[in-house]
Amino acid sequence: MILTASKHASKRQRDQLEKYRLFLNSKGTNTMATPIKKPASSKATNAPVFKSRVGSVTASVWENTSKEGTVFYSASIQKSYKDEKDAWQNTDSLNAHDCLSAAKALDLAHTFILEQYAPE
Repeated sequence: MILTASKHASKRQRDQLEKYRLFLNSKGTNTMATPIKKPASSKATNAPVFKSRVGSVTASVWENTSKEGTVFYSASIQKSYKDEKDAWQNTDSLNAHDCLSAAKALDLAHTFILEQYAPE
């Protein structure tokens, strides 16, 4: 499992991710947490500001700006799998086994988005 937070994530969120990572490690699940660094330039990028991966499912959060200049966030979900040629592929289609992983990944993405709107 890979848990990733923006460098702008709060201490509370980083602590929450670390506790969850330690819990999963105690259950024998391999986890890793890494921050996503925003580029120094002000130009728009196609990189997510947050990613959480649970099993083969990844939730990504994207920062957007409206025409009026308001910042808002959107989320996407993706599953990784190996095809018959042993090459990694991605899909947005989930089976029953992936649903709980998707729910947890999206829960972490939702927490990140809410914290972006919270006053400091």
